[in-house]
Amino acid sequence: MTSSSLQRALFAAIKKQLPNGHSLADGLKPILKRTKNAVYKRINGTTPLTLEDICLLSEHFHLPFAEILQPPQPTRFMADFSGFGAQTSATQYLDLLEKELSVLKDEKSTKVWYVTSGLPDFYFFYFPALTLFKIFIWERMVWGSEQWQRRDFKLNIPEREFILEKTKKLVDYYGFIHTTELWNEELLDSLFRQLLYVAESRLYTKGEDILQVCEATKDLIHHLEEMAYAERHFRPNENLKTNQKPFYLYYNETMQNNIFLLMENEKRREVYTVLNTPNYIKTGDDKMANYMREQIQQLMQRSVPLGKPGEKYRHIYFDKLKNRFQYYAGRISKLIKKTI
Repeated sequence: MTSSSLQRALFAAIKKQLPNGHSLADGLKPILKRTKNAVYKRINGTTPLTLEDICLLSEHFHLPFAEILQPPQPTRFMADFSGFGAQTSATQYLDLLEKELSVLKDEKSTKVWYVTSGLPDFYFFYFPALTLFKIFIWERMVWGSEQWQRRDFKLNIPEREFILEKTKKLVDYYGFIHTTELWNEELLDSLFRQLLYVAESRLYTKGEDILQVCEATKDLIHHLEEMAYAERHFRPNENLKTNQKPFYLYYNETMQNNIFLLMENEKRREVYTVLNTPNYIKTGDDKMANYMREQIQQLMQRSVPLGKPGEKYRHIYFDKLKNRFQYYAGRISKLIKKTI
């Protein structure tokens, strides 16, 4: 790549981040700290960018140099992996999620399509008992945190208030994003199996705590059904707010075990896919975004709405979730009663 082609590529990447109708020269003038004429000369290639110019632009716009310098190949794309930045603790992971969601919340045109065979974590965060149970699973069984290997599950933990405060913010952020979600009937199976495993292995301090998580799971299913009907996100026992964005839910019985999310707004498009739950891979690659958009369109053609127009299918779908819950809850209850 020549210096002139690199310069053109840098400005092309910056243009994608500017709002529609904004002048590139006006946007770069305060960053480069140069006159408008000097900025124009750099944009049209008359004057080459200095190393200081490149540093200033890179720092301000977080330019993807790896993508710019490497020629595009049809089967490759650049991606970030959350596990590299949050390998050891739920605290790091929740901080990472907060950083991601706070930006999306502020970008008013953001829309999200979420295709998943497992319930998005944000819904567990509605209920403290479920939140703390998921943290226990992540720490002990996903990340293998050394200190959590010596801890059994209990609701009264030193990190409780910090975790609940963090997850409350995440619920608020996610509730103000326009979302369309596609679920299957195995949506909660991983949670059911985790609860059963903890009960069978006696990885708990008090049986009452596990039963409380089961009760919260029952409440969660009821609340998910209420949100599906309302076509809005809202907290349990909370009135609907007029400024909350739409939430459209669909059921797809042919969907494979995929978990991916497509985010689009006026500035960018990004794809998230789960690897080693709850860690995720994220990419802003256009080819991947186009591919995922096509996959979503195909899935939508074979999906049924569970919102207000889909009363029949909504009842059928949530009855299936309730029946699966009752089966696992019965097994867990018997195990717990044997040890109380």
